[in-house]
Amino acid sequence: MKTILLLTASTGGGHNQAANALTEIYKQQGYQVATMDIFKDSNEKLDNLMVGGYAFLATKMPKTYGDLYWLANQKIVNKPVCDAIARRVWRSLHDKIQETNPALIVSTHPFAVEIMAKLKRQTSLCCPYLAVVTDFIAHQTYLSPSVDGYIVGSEWTKRDLIQKGVSSEIIHTCGIPTKREFYTPSIERNLSGEIKVLAMAGSLGLEEISDCLDVLLSDTPARVTAVCGNNQALFELLSRQFHKEIETGRLTLYGFTEKIRKLMDNHDCIITKPGGLTTTESILRQIPMIIPFMIPGQEAENTEFLVEEGMAIHVQSPEELGDQILQLILHPHRLPLMRARMKTVADTYSPAAIVALSGRLIQKRHEKVMIFSAGFGAGHQMVTDAIGEEFHARFQNASIKEIDLMQWLMPQLSQSIYHGYRYFVKNYESLYNRFYEQKESDEPSSTLLGKITQKKTSRLLAKETPSLLISTFPICTQVLGAWKEKSGSQLPLVTVITDVTSASEWLHPAVTHYLVASESVEQELIEKGVESNRISVTGIPVRRAFQLQQKRKARPIHDPIRLLIMGGGFGLLPEDQTLYRWLTDDPTIDATIITGHNHEAYQTLKTHYPRLRVKGFVHDVAGEMKQADLLLTKPGGITLFEAIHVEIPILAYHPSLGQEQKNASFIEKMGIGQSVFTTGEILKAVDSYRSNQAIYQARSQMASIHTDLHLANEEIWQHLMESQFDMQ
Repeated sequence: MKTILLLTASTGGGHNQAANALTEIYKQQGYQVATMDIFKDSNEKLDNLMVGGYAFLATKMPKTYGDLYWLANQKIVNKPVCDAIARRVWRSLHDKIQETNPALIVSTHPFAVEIMAKLKRQTSLCCPYLAVVTDFIAHQTYLSPSVDGYIVGSEWTKRDLIQKGVSSEIIHTCGIPTKREFYTPSIERNLSGEIKVLAMAGSLGLEEISDCLDVLLSDTPARVTAVCGNNQALFELLSRQFHKEIETGRLTLYGFTEKIRKLMDNHDCIITKPGGLTTTESILRQIPMIIPFMIPGQEAENTEFLVEEGMAIHVQSPEELGDQILQLILHPHRLPLMRARMKTVADTYSPAAIVALSGRLIQKRHEKVMIFSAGFGAGHQMVTDAIGEEFHARFQNASIKEIDLMQWLMPQLSQSIYHGYRYFVKNYESLYNRFYEQKESDEPSSTLLGKITQKKTSRLLAKETPSLLISTFPICTQVLGAWKEKSGSQLPLVTVITDVTSASEWLHPAVTHYLVASESVEQELIEKGVESNRISVTGIPVRRAFQLQQKRKARPIHDPIRLLIMGGGFGLLPEDQTLYRWLTDDPTIDATIITGHNHEAYQTLKTHYPRLRVKGFVHDVAGEMKQADLLLTKPGGITLFEAIHVEIPILAYHPSLGQEQKNASFIEKMGIGQSVFTTGEILKAVDSYRSNQAIYQARSQMASIHTDLHLANEEIWQHLMESQFDMQ
């Protein structure tokens, strides 16, 4: 289940109301929702300053607040102010993102924009970000290239953003989100001789409402309902001041109430300050607005929009308010005209459109995938390349970062370590195999490395903020698994096992999912305690060049058999010179030998067997395989599955290393080739494949294998990006 992170703040009630409305909307569509108050949950002193300061200035010093609002609307002032706030908050937000791993971040407060911008600059965060503009003119604080989409309340707002340089393609007039109950169809109102007026003081309960009520009750025949909001002192003051009107029923008085929608439906017009949420609710209920007071700044801009669009009347004094009410009674056509204007705007408001927009952003989110590998043999890097290639092909917005574990941990020593490993494998096979057999059964020896690299791993992942981790080497799995256990991160970790093996060094309880080569490996993992729903049989990933575009044609029966000989990552070719002399002299075998990085073997074969087709390092290995009928090679895991995808039978040459022996057993069990150790066995095996029937049977088995794997991969790659694994 995907998580959406909502960012809000308590400077006024509107931002939290919009966040609460979005929570309701998203949860009804099956999303998980996490909420963060960007000030309260980050910095207590900053929260007291921002929230308390806003409430004090807005109610006690509104002119000063307005001056500060207009000053901060200048880019030269806005940028340093927002940056100073962001510096105190962004780390807390980063921790929240690490904790919740959201598929989408949505903010309902303008200060969240610069905080998100700083977070993206500092960490390369790829999660899409949607900003809700909770007023009808966007303040400078909302403007940032870090925003992937804006939700706005009107075409007026959209035009304003476009004029300020925002692309029209990312601006969406879905309406400022509010409670679902306000979106129900509005009732029909018939104005009789009596007019019913709803007066609201806003969430802060502005005391100017007292003068308005005095005029309404003294100078007009209106029946009035007043809502004081959270201002209990104002409620008590008005209760004493208008106790006679309350007793006679001319005035109904509320403090805080949840009945706002019902009250709007039961009145003919509303007297209110033009906050973004109150305005949106009024438009949805199509109750014309009269604005006698406002907080300078954003509410002055909202008033301009409402009056210009014919949905509100602005009055300068309580006396003018009384005159306007009398005019509405004398001219009953005015209120229906205003309601019609409101309906035109209300018809563009849609929670469903917000959900659809959110879904589109999640679908094309800029995922950041980090693939960890190591250079112990060429196979792990080839798997890494194949995975990166697959992501780019399927998800164009994905960002792929490949990390070579040893180069990252020990950049000065990594090449020496890799050279030493190659020398050890080539010259001490029996010792290597004893070590390999021990690793298969023992607890992972690389656990210690995972523990001692905690800080370095944390710094790297904090900087990169990936959405998915993939390991193609067992030590990488242990390092990343140890980091997940220590940090408590829920970041998905996928381990791709790059041989037909289930050695314990690949296993870690923090791994989210395993991609394995075969059903036999799957069963072995289950026997070792891994839940079956954490394993997918996908084969070992290979590059797309190895995918067959069309079915291979049968070799003409009288043509020489095309034999491709490859030395694998270490260039380990047969050393028996009898084989090469035979290949030189036998006209029924058309041999190509690829020596790779084994320069000594290349020079020897070129010098002594000039009639043989000898190649060094080859970039287009897939092309060479597709041209051949039979492959003689060391049975590395990657080469094995490349051959399966190309459908070329395999002669597994001298499978001496532990993992090679496992791979060779798989080859023979599946009927796609055989093991060979001597020149005689090689030549006998080549003879057995001279008939097209033998090659056809092996190819049919290979086709069946990679067809099944293709179906599994179609499902698993989508899950990889959506992070839909069971987080147990």
